[in-house]
Amino acid sequence: MKESQSWTDYYALLGIPPTATREEIRSAYRRRAREYHPDKLQALDASRREEAAEQMRLLNQAYQTLSDPTRRAEYDRLRQEMLSQQTASRKQFQRRFWIALGLILGVGLLAAGGILGRAVWQERQAQRYQKQFQRMQALIESDRIASAYRLAIDLSHQRPEDPQLWDLRWRLAYRLGRTRDAAEALAVLLRFQPTNPSLRIAHAQLRFAIGDVERTREELLWLIQNGALEQAATMLAEFRRLNPLLAERLEGVFQAPPAEETSQRQAGSEAASTAPEPR
Repeated sequence: MKESQSWTDYYALLGIPPTATREEIRSAYRRRAREYHPDKLQALDASRREEAAEQMRLLNQAYQTLSDPTRRAEYDRLRQEMLSQQTASRKQFQRRFWIALGLILGVGLLAAGGILGRAVWQERQAQRYQKQFQRMQALIESDRIASAYRLAIDLSHQRPEDPQLWDLRWRLAYRLGRTRDAAEALAVLLRFQPTNPSLRIAHAQLRFAIGDVERTREELLWLIQNGALEQAATMLAEFRRLNPLLAERLEGVFQAPPAEETSQRQAGSEAASTAPEPR
C-alpha cells in the first residue's frame, strides 16, 4: 500500500464539524462511502478506480480514528497543532513579503531583493518542515510509531524550542517502550511547562521505572509542595507495589518541609547568624 505523504483533515473529508457526535460521524461515513460503492465504479477506467479505492481507504481510516474516543483525542491534538503551524507560517511569510515590497518601493531593489529572497527561502524551509510534520502525523495515524519517532527526533533537532515536538517525542518513545528516552524528552518539555502537574506525574513515573530515585524524589516533592499531596501519596503507593525495595528510598519524602516553610527557616537562620551578640 502506498504510504500517505500528506496530512488529511478527517472532519473535512467526512464533511462534518470537529464537534460532531459519534452518530453524526457514522452517518457521514455511510453517506460518503456510498459514493465509492463497487457497483458505481465498474464503468470507470483503472486509474479512476484506483483513485476511488484510495479515497475509500482514507474514509475508512477517518471513521476508525474518529469513532474511537482515544484515537480521536490524539488526532484532535495533532490536528490543532497542524492548523496552528499553518496559520503561523502563512502570517510570517505575508509579513516578510510586505516588508520586502515596501523596501522595493522606498529603498531600492538590491536591499529589498535580498530580504525578499530570504523570505522565500524561509518560506520554503517552513513548507519542508510542514511536509515532514504531516508525514509524521500520517505515520502515527497508520500506527507506524517507530518511523514517526525517528522523524520526531529529526524535527526536534530542527526546532528545539518547539514544545509540541518534545511532547510528541516523549509520547512516541513511551509507546515504543523506550522509557529512558521518554523520560529525557519529557524533562526537556518540562522546561517549557514547569507547572503542569500531569507532566510532573508522568515524569516521576518514568524516572521510577528506570530506577532514577533522585529525580523521582524531586517530582514527588514538587507535587507535595504545590498542593498535589493526594496524587503524590497515590503514586508512592503504586511505587511500593511495583518495586518495594526502590520505593523504600522514597519513604522520607512526606517528612520533607514545604518549600515555603523551608525558605522561612533559611531566612531565619541567616538573620540569626547576622544578628549582633548580646552584651
